[in-house]
Amino acid sequence: MKNIIVLQHIKIEDPGYIKDLMLEDKINIKTIELDEGEEIPDDLTEFDAMFCMGGPMDTWMEKDYPWLIEEKKKSKNLL
Repeated sequence: MKNIIVLQHIKIEDPGYIKDLMLEDKINIKTIELDEGEEIPDDLTEFDAMFCMGGPMDTWMEKDYPWLIEEKKKSKNLL
């Protein structure tokens, strides 16, 4: 079974129809709502893929969205 992590930046920006398809295929989805203060797990090795959803911010807007710092750091470790 596949495990997918979804990094969500605002409530209305979820995977939408793609999420429905993944659930139909019995894929495990873990959603992290960054704007709600949820943290990205330290160990991402259990996930087969990551979806980074959109939002109103740009990647350089760390002052207004401080959780971007940790998101970029942890995502970079996947490369």
